[in-house]
Amino acid sequence: MHETQKKILALLESKGQMFLKYAEIGRQVNVKNIQTVKYHLSQLEKRGYIAIDYTKKLIKKTKDEVAKPINFSKIPFYGTANCGSALAYAEDLEQGYLKVSNSIISDPAGLIAVQAVGNSMNQARISGGPIEDGDFIVVDTKKKSPNNADYVLSVIDDGANIKRIYFDDKNEYVVLRSESTDDTFRDIIIDANDSYSVVGTIRAVIKKPQITE
Repeated sequence: MHETQKKILALLESKGQMFLKYAEIGRQVNVKNIQTVKYHLSQLEKRGYIAIDYTKKLIKKTKDEVAKPINFSKIPFYGTANCGSALAYAEDLEQGYLKVSNSIISDPAGLIAVQAVGNSMNQARISGGPIEDGDFIVVDTKKKSPNNADYVLSVIDDGANIKRIYFDDKNEYVVLRSESTDDTFRDIIIDANDSYSVVGTIRAVIKKPQITE
């Protein structure tokens, strides 16, 4: 529900009923445009939240706003992964769940979550924003064969790493690249002899909650 409509309902709750004076209603909900007030009143009337007696020029509230239930998905959480060099990671050591609203992640099948450490990917272009220290990364483990330039969670010598992946077919290399405001980060070059695997492709970033006490 629009914030103006919530204000109108709160106003009617406090008054019981009001005369249908658009300018006065607008003044009390801090809306100057009379047409905007008329629009929101019509929407509330259409949805049954208010009743308007156009003969007596009276308006009253008829029902409360019903809050929509929030549904959540539970995504297995596996600790931390580095945006620089690799950190410890074990795919079979689940550390609990990340509970995420379905409006953010609607289909959790095959997804896992890790928490990013470091800022070597703070210019990455991923759904949800760049990857900054402390952000949560949602990884699709069903997609272990990424496309060129996908963002991936990979394991190098049993350590987890978040990077953008490129394939050098001529030299048979895999290149893991940082995207950072810090230009000291260098590519990680993987060849066939290295202990390396892709855990999955990064699907989304959930920003670290910024909580004000």
